[in-house]
Amino acid sequence: MPDDPQEDGAILLGALREVLHRAAEPDRVLEAILGQAVARSGAHRGAFVEVEGSGEFTFRVMHRHEARHFNGAAGEYSRSLFRHVRDTGQIVRIENALEDARFQHRESVQNLRIVAILCAPITVQGKVSALLYLESSTPGHFRPEHERWLSSLMSIS
Repeated sequence: MPDDPQEDGAILLGALREVLHRAAEPDRVLEAILGQAVARSGAHRGAFVEVEGSGEFTFRVMHRHEARHFNGAAGEYSRSLFRHVRDTGQIVRIENALEDARFQHRESVQNLRIVAILCAPITVQGKVSALLYLESSTPGHFRPEHERWLSSLMSIS
């Protein structure tokens, strides 16, 4: 983890803005950002979830995930979590989904052995445009410093 999450986030955000202005392939940029988030947080899996104008979710950039993990009944837990983050604009950190009454009976939580979750909204000009979703198979893996680091990336003016 960085010594100063806000400063580190500002540096990354500046680089992100520059790359996005030049990028011919936005998915490659998002893959790089997701790769950094996974590496820096020690997450096992992750995804960038785009929020369409209609509020629906698109899953184009994933790390050790497949779109089918988020579809149908198996993905209902994640879609309900994504809706909550989209609607509140707040980071959600779950210590152990296998023991959380809201999630423990969900098929995908059991099948994929989803334990720790960190999901952060990314706002552009005041509107949630995407979500950064990270998972770990270790209970309590994500800590407040992970939230602070991600919060520095949440808003792009």
